[in-house]
This record gives sequence, structure tokens and C-alpha cells, in this order.
Amino acid sequence: MRSFKIAVLAFVGAATILFLWSDIPQQVAAQQGQEGTPFPYGLSEESRKFLISLEEMLARLELESYYGLPPDKRRAFLEKTRAAMNEVLETIDCHTELLTEKKAKRFAEAIKGEFVGIGAAVSPHFDDIKDALARAGDFRKRILAKYPEKSKCGKPPFTSDEEREWNAIDVALKTIGKKGMAIGVLPNSPAERAGLKNGWAILSVDGKSLVGMNINDAVLLIRGEAGTTVTLGIVESPSDASAPNEKRISVVRGAVTIMHVTGKVIETKGAGGGTQKIGYLKIDAFMGDAEKQFEKQLAALGTEKLIVDVRGNGGGDARSVYRILKSLLPMNAPTAYFVRKNGDMKELGTIYPSIRALFSLNSTLVFSGKLVVLIDGNSASASEIFAGALRDHKRATLIGEKTFGKGSVQTIYSLPDGTILKLTTALYALPSKEFIDGKGIEPHIKVAETLATGEAGDKVFDAAIAFLAKEKE
Repeated sequence: MRSFKIAVLAFVGAATILFLWSDIPQQVAAQQGQEGTPFPYGLSEESRKFLISLEEMLARLELESYYGLPPDKRRAFLEKTRAAMNEVLETIDCHTELLTEKKAKRFAEAIKGEFVGIGAAVSPHFDDIKDALARAGDFRKRILAKYPEKSKCGKPPFTSDEEREWNAIDVALKTIGKKGMAIGVLPNSPAERAGLKNGWAILSVDGKSLVGMNINDAVLLIRGEAGTTVTLGIVESPSDASAPNEKRISVVRGAVTIMHVTGKVIETKGAGGGTQKIGYLKIDAFMGDAEKQFEKQLAALGTEKLIVDVRGNGGGDARSVYRILKSLLPMNAPTAYFVRKNGDMKELGTIYPSIRALFSLNSTLVFSGKLVVLIDGNSASASEIFAGALRDHKRATLIGEKTFGKGSVQTIYSLPDGTILKLTTALYALPSKEFIDGKGIEPHIKVAETLATGEAGDKVFDAAIAFLAKEKE
């Protein structure tokens, strides 16, 4: 049996560091004994009997039960069974998960860095969720005080009451209120071409009101096939009670490339009193063509001092993080090691020899200036490889707070029913051979967490500017 397999470093919330491990198919074939041998193979006798019994039970339900198993009940049965499986899988490893078909599709879009839609970032309007945000802040303070040490999955051991409280807050944060769904328009997107503006709000989609709806359900209404049209009910000034009523704007859906890297130049006074320029790059995920976006933005900055902000960056494509690191590290410098259960250790460059060869031939990609990396408790997985490699090679000063501590690798298996199994199969180590799973990476300069705006007033950002301003060109 052949199945689609990739390995990923999962990040907080959704899985996403993709890398191809060339010996996986051969190992699977060896386990099977010969090509085409069906599952189950290599199972314990107990597990094998369970699978056979489950198959027989379903067959008897469908073929012999007086009540039968009609399609609607069969779907409900399978959905509940998968949900129960996930509950059990989480007790084994919180990064192992069975993804439904819907989640699998979103996963593929995230990896590719492209989706079909209107090209707008959306959220419930701030005015509608500000109370929920305040409750979330209070809850976080209480939980951090009660559970100073989080688990390596990032979730404290909530009591049942705390679990219910958080779930209620989470629902409130995702529910669209009377002021609609605020939008941020992506450049060169269908939304921009249709005339939508940042700060406007969507109240309805194809005539259906969004008020009271979960934002994820609202997003599904907006998405669709490329070339089709969606009609949005728009309010231009949702916070202004005297603003005109809802107006209709039609948008033709199309392919949207997600911009994961943005940049700018900051002018500040240097140690000698003169003006100096510092480059700033924000990477929100190592996915899609993030490495190309990084190279383009880095070249456009043209500065000798650089801040790279990976706060809130939960992970991404390992090839992207490798390529980006190779523009900041000396040639042939190791970036990370992947370690499997049998002790087999592979450096990232040996997994991608063609990419290593490219960088060995082309040294113009190397940035050798002064470098600061901003990190926080939500910098995870690929972000930790990025920050850790630069730290170990003494190429960057880390400023902010300790990172998340996500140091495991997942392999993705595409299953026959369209679902995906995300399974932990390895750990990774930094160039120093340090394992950071459940530990995280400490910054060189600790600055308490603030709202990560990347603007003046953001304490971590301000600390980075002050640090680089004192450094000689």
C-alpha cells in the first residue's frame, strides 16, 4: 500500500513544518515485507484483533442490523468515532492528531501559502469582543500565577471549572457581534480590486447575516471556487452609530498568496548622534514562499543592522527556515538536527542536499550585519530552530521572552478516507545538540511581553532599536 507521507514540526494550534525524509518510503516497504501487502502490518496481536473486530462490527451494523446504518447515522457514527480517537491520541501525545477532511484541506492551504478567497484578514470587531478580551487577560494572569510551569504542550492542567471558563471565553472571542467582522485587505487581492478598505466590516455574506456566527463558519461562507462571486454586506464605519447603512459589494474569488514576511526601515539616532537606519522584518510563519519574500524584503532594506521579529510565529516549512537561515549564517553552518526513535540523527542540510549545494555556490545571499531576533512564548517550532541556530552560531542577540519549547517532529500520513494522521516521529536538536522540547530558548535580553506591534511603544521592539543603535556600524 502506498500512502502520502511527509514529516512536519507541529506548531501551536496547527501543524506546519514540512520536510521530506527520503528514507521513509523504504522503511515502510521493509515493514510491509513486500510491495502491496495490505494493512494491518507490524501491529501487536491485541491491536490487530481490535481492528478486525471493528471491521466486523461495522459490517454487521450495515448488513445485518434490523435498523441498519443509513448514510446520515453512518456519518455521525464515524465523526464521533474520530473525535473519540483524538481524545485518546491526545493522552498519548498532544501533537498527534487525526485531521478531518475539512482540516486536512486547510492544512494543505497553509503549507502551500495560497488559498482561494477574497484576500482579507478578518476578526470579530474589537468593540464586540473587548469585554471577552478583558476576561481573557484576567484569566491568563490567574492561570500563570497558579500554574507558573506550563506543560510541554503549552496547556496548564486546568480544573474542569477552569476548562469551562476558558471555553466560554474562547467562544465569545470567536463570535461575530452587531458591528460585524472587521477586515484587513491584503495587497493585490480580489478584495482590494473590488474596492474594500481596511477597517470596514462585513455584516452579511450573500444575504446571510453574520451576527452571532462563529468566525470560522463565516470564513467558510466567504471562500469558494476561483472565478465565482460572493456578495458582501459592508459597513464602512462600524464604530460610528451615524454611519450609512449596509451596502453591497460583489467580489470575484481568486487565488490569494499569503504574505508571511513584511519589512520596513526605521531611522533612529545612533551612538554618535547621527541618524542611522535599522531594517525590520516580521515573519509570521515559515510557510508558502516565505523564503522568497524574506530575500526580496532583505534586499530592499539595504541596511547593515537588522531586526527579525518571530514573536507569535508558531512554525512553518522547514525548507523555508533552512533557506532563510542560510542567508544569515556562514556557509555550511549546521541549522538543526532531526533525531528519530532509533537514534538516527540527520542535519537539515543533509535532508536537502540540493539546497545546501545552491547556497555553497552562491554566497551573495549571506547577510553579515548586526542582527537581533525578537522572541516570545508563542515563538515555536521553526521559529525556535531559527532563533536557536542564530544564537548557537553567535550571529544574533535574542530579545524578548522565553520561547514556547516545541521541539518534536511529526510525520503526516494521508489516509484512504481523506483524513490525515499527524504523528510524532522524531525530536529536533539545535546546532549545539541541545534539545529544547518542553524547555524553550531563553533570550539574551529579557523584556516583559507587550503587544507585539513592531512600532514605537512596543517595549521589546524599543529595546531592540536601543540595542542596535548603540552598536557600531
